[in-house]
Amino acid sequence: MDDVRPCPPAAAGTSRVGVAVRVSSKIDELLVAPRDFKLETGGVILESAILQKGPAACAPLLAPKSLRAGKTAEGVVVFDIPPGFNAEQKPVRLAYQPTRWGGARRVEAVLPPGSLQ
Repeated sequence: MDDVRPCPPAAAGTSRVGVAVRVSSKIDELLVAPRDFKLETGGVILESAILQKGPAACAPLLAPKSLRAGKTAEGVVVFDIPPGFNAEQKPVRLAYQPTRWGGARRVEAVLPPGSLQ
């Protein structure tokens, strides 16, 4: 996780954030896609938003791609944040677990406090 930035909201009453991520592969044929990222706090899990094109504040979006060992993919993953998502102000985690036959290791990072405001 490189950065967390506000993005224009999709609907009234919600907020939207973009998380700049970088994924480096240690294996061949690792599919990296925004759907593999989630925001989690207090038992609530948010899936990433599926966008074809993001606003300038959230560009460039992470594009699905297959990586070979030693290669890296970078981009922004967007999340729509509903009202009251983290009312208890608990730490919010960005979780990444690629979809892979046989399973794959999960990686987590804690968002900086106040980054979803």
